Amino acid sequence: MKTDYEALAARYAKHRRVHPEVLACLSAPLNQAARVLEVGCGTGNYICAMRELVGCDCVGLDPSAAMLEKLRGRACKVQSVQGSAEQLGLPDQSFDLVFSVDAVHHFVDRRAAFDEAFRVLRRGGRLCTVTDSEWVIRHRVPLALYFPETVDVELGRYPSIDALSSEMQKAGFGPPTQQMVEHSYDLTDASPYRDRVFSSLLGITEESVPTWPEEIGGGSPSGAAALRVPILLGVGDKAGRVTRRVPSVAEPVAVGNPAAGTSCRIEGSTRRRACS
Repeated sequence: MKTDYEALAARYAKHRRVHPEVLACLSAPLNQAARVLEVGCGTGNYICAMRELVGCDCVGLDPSAAMLEKLRGRACKVQSVQGSAEQLGLPDQSFDLVFSVDAVHHFVDRRAAFDEAFRVLRRGGRLCTVTDSEWVIRHRVPLALYFPETVDVELGRYPSIDALSSEMQKAGFGPPTQQMVEHSYDLTDASPYRDRVFSSLLGITEESVPTWPEEIGGGSPSGAAALRVPILLGVGDKAGRVTRRVPSVAEPVAVGNPAAGTSCRIEGSTRRRACS
């Protein structure tokens, strides 16, 4: 299913919001000297929030001119670049963090995209891919609960975590760590679902549209919603000097940019990659 983001730009700018726990994980190891690239930045929610929180040099890249127009209209000091994940058109070894949020399933050639991310990262730089796993897709609230038709649509669009991990390693990254973050909030507004700002809703039948407001409580629904998001974190070592060990699943792991002396503690990771 191809999504027309030129048409969705205004709705995205109106409704889409930053997941606070995702932002905290992405920004934890950074300081003002860092340089950050978001691939598939859309209207700029995350890259603008990164700039505001950390104060570092930030670049947002997206193929959609309409999305970037919304980004440029925001009061944030972020450089915007029109381009694709597979051809960034940016200098080698120029970023400390390259990340994408809910965008990797739109990449035309993921291996080429990961090769490009590795190319533009500095030694010890990080690639963070924020996506949805099969478990998350099957248990998302409210999407999977109120719109079960979206589950099969999403399973057909999203690559598996194992596939992403393998592709990142083929591009030169060490075995990625994995972290699940969660954010719960009160569901009080049905308009994002009525306006179909989630691309998964574009793949289900029109017959479902009239029932959406009633299914989630009419115009002012109430109840709890939960966002559970897996994050894959890969650390690129340009010199290739890598040591690895396998801890227990519950053991905290330090992952970050060794060159900058920063680290991010990640609970429940299954690998550690230390660059020297």
